[in-house]
Order: sequence, then structure tokens, then C-alpha cells
Amino acid sequence: MPATNTLPPGVAVNGDAMRRKRQLLGLNITQFARLSGIHLTTISHIERGRRKTVTPATFAKICEHLGLTTPAARIALIDQRVRRTERAAA
Repeated sequence: MPATNTLPPGVAVNGDAMRRKRQLLGLNITQFARLSGIHLTTISHIERGRRKTVTPATFAKICEHLGLTTPAARIALIDQRVRRTERAAA
């Protein structure tokens, strides 16, 4: 039987880093939701750690509207802890 991938699909986002960057831009959560087209609840859940992963398309929107244009800046927003923890649990 082939091994199954237990990792959730998508990108693990560091919610704390996302919130800090949004605040540095002077945006409240409602403004960021309207600007990015991402639902307010989704943003709130990401920033509070209630949602660990997002689709690649949502991650791209987050990065675009936070002004994260370089690969290094985008990588800094990825939460490496989520992937390591889930692999250890598998």
C-alpha cells in the first residue's frame, strides 16, 4: 500500500509575522481583508493560529498585499514549525 501524505495541502503561514507586517503597513484587519479579498474571519484565524495552512492562491494574495515581493520575504512568512511538527506526528 502506498504511503499517504498526512500533511495538509497548502502553505503554513506564520500568523504572528503576518500580523506584524500588516500592522507595520498601518492596516487594520478589516482594511487588509478588503484590500486582499480574503475573508476577515480567515485572516483572523491565520493571525491567531487557529488556521495553520492556506491554499497557494491565498498565500500569494497575502504576500502581494503585504508587499512581500521577493522569494526571501515570502519564505519568511512560511511557518516552518507546522511542517516539522506534523511530520514528527506522522
